[in-house]
Amino acid sequence: MQKAMRICLALLALAVLMTGCSAKTEENPMPSPTVSPSATATPMATEDAAQSEKTAFTPVGEDAQIMVGDVTLTAKAYYMGEEDMLLPVAQTAEALGWTAQVPDAAGAVEMKLTRQGEEDIVVAYTAPEDDAPVALENVTVRKGGEDVDLQDVPMAFIDGTLYAAEAFFDRALEEIDVAYDEGTRITVEAAA
Repeated sequence: MQKAMRICLALLALAVLMTGCSAKTEENPMPSPTVSPSATATPMATEDAAQSEKTAFTPVGEDAQIMVGDVTLTAKAYYMGEEDMLLPVAQTAEALGWTAQVPDAAGAVEMKLTRQGEEDIVVAYTAPEDDAPVALENVTVRKGGEDVDLQDVPMAFIDGTLYAAEAFFDRALEEIDVAYDEGTRITVEAAA
């Protein structure tokens, strides 16, 4: 008889567990899958997306060559994003009559630009370990020991070469005029 009573109690307990008991307990529904709202663009995410778009580097023209005076540069010009044309700093400076001491190491480096009768220019930046194209931030430029404000000037490291927009040359070296014929020629001239 006790054995039958234990079996009945066990069956009753099992039935209560399977159907739930509303006498003294709250109903505990099974969790349902939830759908979280899609993420909205935060200002930071928008800036990151804009930076990703801006750091797309596209060669200027298929066969466009950079001409500085009568010197044809071997490096290409690149668009950073859709608007900013970048020129190779050392080659452009040398074609304008400057001497460039270009570092060949990765990490924190300095490029020195000198020209007779002009104050020395020191460009400090962090060169990446590989030659993958990368936009550079926190580049400092000093001319004659004084800081040159270039925080808003796009600069990049592409194929082992430092690149900068026209404003770099205008503010640090000398004013230049850059013209692109939308074909095969990019002309760089010292402004008169």
